[in-house]
Amino acid sequence: MMFLGVKRGCLLLLAVLLASSTQASGAGDITLKALRAELANGGLAPVIAHHPLTTQPGVDLERLFADSHFQRFAITGYNSNGQRFAARVRLHFADGRVGFIRLTGVPGREYRLEDLHDYTTGLSLAGLVAERRWLGSHEGKAFLEALGKTPESDTLAQLAGGRAAPLALWLAQCSGQPCEQTALEYQIEPTPPALWQLMVVPASSLPQTVAGLQKVLGDDPWLAWLVGDAALARQMCPQVDTMLMTTWLRHQDNMSLADVALQCFLATASRDSVSNGPGNKFLDSLSDSLGAATLSAAIHQYFLRRDEAVPEALGDWSEE
Repeated sequence: MMFLGVKRGCLLLLAVLLASSTQASGAGDITLKALRAELANGGLAPVIAHHPLTTQPGVDLERLFADSHFQRFAITGYNSNGQRFAARVRLHFADGRVGFIRLTGVPGREYRLEDLHDYTTGLSLAGLVAERRWLGSHEGKAFLEALGKTPESDTLAQLAGGRAAPLALWLAQCSGQPCEQTALEYQIEPTPPALWQLMVVPASSLPQTVAGLQKVLGDDPWLAWLVGDAALARQMCPQVDTMLMTTWLRHQDNMSLADVALQCFLATASRDSVSNGPGNKFLDSLSDSLGAATLSAAIHQYFLRRDEAVPEALGDWSEE
């Protein structure tokens, strides 16, 4: 299974800086230590093995997540009250994709996993478990057979019958594949929100969707990077450019975010946005971080590709 993600070339950067596993609260917690040790293997299979129902009718959970290999991870949130634990994990993949998952269950050295929720596709193990009777029914088996043979067919939407878990499974199976767009068209609004919404919501709803994702994923610069990446692809930078700049100002070590924040800002730059908005501070800080010559070259390259003149409002940062 793959995780939905979009990657773009960098305008400013020579290399992408990826963070390794970060510290979370509860550094001495045995469950947290176990999670870190298993995730350090670069896959989700060791974690899935802690789920009591690793095999659903027609759905082998271990096999489903077996190819979810990642290069690096960060546990960005963790809490446990001794009876329950919850961990939020950011995953970095070799091809540049970034995903987020939430793990919940009963703590302990041999913890019991009750749910793995993928914030990218909305796929949830608990959701699949809740549908186990349907998955074993005639209709469920027909859905799974079609998913394996013709994942590009919109017949899958009819077979799913509006069930969120099978629809999310369809999207997860199609992530990065030609059938992805078809699966996206038939997803229903998830609770909690999912990253796939960034690729389908109208411009007017994008800020609300972003706020919902920030609520569950926190102030994470890689979430902002995903938001900016989607906004650039869909020409929706006016809806998020301020959020991107202010997030980067809090996370100035993240050059991937700096890249998309700058591109989005330049796509909407005006004299007013530079002088009265956060643009002035953003450009000054970016100049300090990258160097004035690098920032100037990036600005000129951006407008040269569009066969446009550099706006006068950017004169202080675009002198050659």
